[in-house]
Amino acid sequence: MDLPEAAMFDVEYGRWQEEHYRLMYELRAALQQHLPEGELQMYVESCLAHHDEMVGIKEGAIKGDVFHLISGVWRSPAERCFLWLGGFRPSEVIKVRASATRVLPSLTSAAYIPSEPATS
Repeated sequence: MDLPEAAMFDVEYGRWQEEHYRLMYELRAALQQHLPEGELQMYVESCLAHHDEMVGIKEGAIKGDVFHLISGVWRSPAERCFLWLGGFRPSEVIKVRASATRVLPSLTSAAYIPSEPATS
């Protein structure tokens, strides 16, 4: 991702974040007003659509330069601080995924192990 694309992502993220704060404020206000479930559902769906928009923005940025997303320049100062302290650890993601997949074979293998044939 060249500089203009990275800058465009940063601008889009800033716009998204402002919209996010507004949506969260509206959702909190709706919850405090004890609105009917149908009206609350509209607020929740708008928040979900808003997060889907962020996924699309990040997908576009990943196609250009994944390291711009990982580096965290576009993040808040607190998030950058935690990244600096802990760093990005893709190995942790791999460990979590590996532990989840280890459970699966043990569960499925029991279903496929034939029981002992009955002796007559």
